[in-house]
Amino acid sequence: MKRRQFFIAIALALTWVSGAFAQVSVTTNPAPWSQIGATTPLSASVTSSSVALPAYSQPPPPTANVCNTGTVTVYVALGDITVVATSNNTQILAGTCRPLALNGATYLAAITASSTATVTVELGSGTSASVGGTGSGSGMTPSASNAVLPDARNNLGLGTANTPAFAGAVLNSTHSSSGVVAQGLYGHGSWVGSVTSGQAFFNELAIDNDTVNTTGAGGPGGAIAVYIGENLGSASLTGGRTTLESLLNLTHATGNGAANRNFYVAGASVAQASANDGGTNTTGAGNFFAGNDSAALQTGATYFNSIVGREIDIGVATGATKVSYKEGLKIVQLGTGGAAVDAIQGTTADFAVGIVNQIGASTYWLNGIIFGEPDGIWAIDPTNGTMIGTLATALGGHSYAAKYGIDFSSVTFSSGFLNSTGFLVDGSGNTTTNGLVVGSPTGGSQGTGTVNATGLFVNGVAVTAGFPTTANGLGSDGAAFLPWSFSANFAETGTTWDLTSREDDCTSGTCAASGSAAIASSDSGAYVKLDAHAYTIVRANTAGFTSGFSFCGENTGTTGNATITATTSVWVGAGGTTLATIEPGASFCARSNGTDYEIGIAHHLGDGPSITPTALSGNVNDYNPTNMATARTIRQDGGAADRNITGIAGGFDNRRLRITNIGSTNNLIIVDQSASSAAANRFQIGANITIGINKSRDFYYDGTVNFWRPADVALANTVTAGSCGDATHSCGLTYAVDGRITAASNNALTSSGTTVVTAFVTSEFDATSTTDVTIAGADITGMSLALSAGKNYACHGFFPATAPATGGIKIIFTSEDGLTFTSGAYSFATSNSFTNSSSTTMGSAIGNSNVINTGFFVVDAFVQINAGGHMLMRGAQNTSNGTKTAYLPNGYLACTQQN
Repeated sequence: MKRRQFFIAIALALTWVSGAFAQVSVTTNPAPWSQIGATTPLSASVTSSSVALPAYSQPPPPTANVCNTGTVTVYVALGDITVVATSNNTQILAGTCRPLALNGATYLAAITASSTATVTVELGSGTSASVGGTGSGSGMTPSASNAVLPDARNNLGLGTANTPAFAGAVLNSTHSSSGVVAQGLYGHGSWVGSVTSGQAFFNELAIDNDTVNTTGAGGPGGAIAVYIGENLGSASLTGGRTTLESLLNLTHATGNGAANRNFYVAGASVAQASANDGGTNTTGAGNFFAGNDSAALQTGATYFNSIVGREIDIGVATGATKVSYKEGLKIVQLGTGGAAVDAIQGTTADFAVGIVNQIGASTYWLNGIIFGEPDGIWAIDPTNGTMIGTLATALGGHSYAAKYGIDFSSVTFSSGFLNSTGFLVDGSGNTTTNGLVVGSPTGGSQGTGTVNATGLFVNGVAVTAGFPTTANGLGSDGAAFLPWSFSANFAETGTTWDLTSREDDCTSGTCAASGSAAIASSDSGAYVKLDAHAYTIVRANTAGFTSGFSFCGENTGTTGNATITATTSVWVGAGGTTLATIEPGASFCARSNGTDYEIGIAHHLGDGPSITPTALSGNVNDYNPTNMATARTIRQDGGAADRNITGIAGGFDNRRLRITNIGSTNNLIIVDQSASSAAANRFQIGANITIGINKSRDFYYDGTVNFWRPADVALANTVTAGSCGDATHSCGLTYAVDGRITAASNNALTSSGTTVVTAFVTSEFDATSTTDVTIAGADITGMSLALSAGKNYACHGFFPATAPATGGIKIIFTSEDGLTFTSGAYSFATSNSFTNSSSTTMGSAIGNSNVINTGFFVVDAFVQINAGGHMLMRGAQNTSNGTKTAYLPNGYLACTQQN
């Protein structure tokens, strides 16, 4: 929106600067000035003086027109015979007049800040013909600096070169007469004519250049350009109050026409900057707000009905017939034609609407965004309304795309992320729902009055008709999971649904004791309980077993698999063979497709009971504690010593078992291929596995070879426990294909394939004198580097240090263990000056006396080694004094091999 298109209505006319708009024709119709009585002069000086106002008859006139005919500013006050003027009273600039509300006053007092001036006063009503007054007034011509608002109760006249010491216009209107409140500032009139260029400001209050330092007056926000305040402080006050109101009232068609999209704005605030305010690339400075509303109930403001930061009211009456865009709140990024084209996102935060609390707030919002409240009625169209949505644009621009629709990943939800009637999504994504539709349901009904009224739909088909074979995402072992009809498993009894069941329960004797039984056509729709027996079923296209035959069941046994062999037909979903194997605890459902049988098996995933046998008193073989047959986890305490477990009884194909060491002092050792246990109970694990305290290991039983095998790759290592790696070496580990560590070694630290030797200051080294640093005992703790013969090294070091009172730093590089230098050079600089100190001879001390209160020094060196050994770094003070120089821990020197 272009600014020249705005017509901005400002309800309070602060001042009319007519000289600034020579191209605007203005016509006002004020009441003419009518003087009552004579004109009275008053001599003003730096001491307050007063004069009685001209005599008048009742009723008293409303206005005193006071003129300053002198050359300095005069400050005046109205009152009774005791009135005294001060520099805080109403000011009248040299050569100007001010109409003042009389309010029953009988005397006028005046004072100047320097020199003298003559003041004249006359009484009357209306607006004077000349700013200097009528009668014996000076007859001064109105100008941009002394124009008088028509019918103003107090004239606001601002000078052009005010300083903080200049009070400006002072409005003092505390009087109220019968039925009328005296206005502090009042102006009205009509505006006609045309603007031929630029923008029209009907009323303007402008500060052209603010250079005032307000730091001592309240910090960076210590100045306010325009302040309008109102204190409500009396029990006699009644009725509501509005401190500031602007009204823009269109009562007649304008000349703009339908093709001209003008904007009419009752209030607008603009904050803009075109200069840096002290910020840098890393730290921003300056905070711009175009508006800042604050509503606060302070201590003592008790039992209020409401507090609202800002309310936006909007309405389109019936007689308005139509509006194209009706928008309660709109946030727009500036584009072409705005004060600045928005092109940069915020680096720390970037959002259109934010809800936050200031530091120190002691409560929280109960709702972030709310629809509806007790003091209002529902606002969203119940037929066509959308609570949160998007609208297509007609202006082009970016495609409608976003990374996330809603992102609450940083919030912890105590009850749920999303909640509606019959639907709940908790903070972890778990969903509770009365029904589920996958794809679009066919027809106009989702199964009203049938089993699937609040049930499951897949690709538009209700589950009562069976899952389509194309149902994606519901798969197991590459086949569709549960591709059968559920409807045959339920029978309607009244208004409830009961599960029918024919249970081939081997524990009750209805299974064949010999270990075999046939699945009958009467089992269709039944839930069949099986055990560790072999079962059979006829071909899928046999009578009674054609398409539509289905049943479900489980292996209720604990020690063996149940098998179902199909005559000729194969089991789709169970390996494509004629044999379907159901392990203990597994459940399944199967159906005939007319040619073969389709089956979905929910394999036993290892969930099951835990057992806690008594603590072991020795090693155990063929371990078979109480309830081992149904156990998923053995929680075992080894007792008073490390215990060997050589084998566990009860294994069957694919059985899962976890062993947890719950002891507090000793290990459990799982022994590999121990002859102490029967062959079928042994572990085949490659090497013994040690389970430490509070550790667990998982195993499964391999029915093909009849051994327990590890269910993970964390096998026992084949290297001796210990450590590797130090300041100059990394730890090299070799892993076998089964995950075990088979070798460990120390490798020299390298960088881009080059050896790096590093030494660290391991503890504080203090120096208190300038004793020659080449002597033994001056070694900086830990600063010894092993360098190889015939190698060249580039070294760099960083050393935290303190050297107060000009003690300074002094260092030297020397050798031991036979190391000799071919050549070398080294230098250092301190953090406070970075003055370089250097030497081209290894073994020569270098230093300076710079003060380092809390800082560091850096060292750079290049050395050529003749015979290998250790290079040492020693230190002292450069200037001896009573305050120690300290070489602090964690300093380091790293030397990179160059050849």
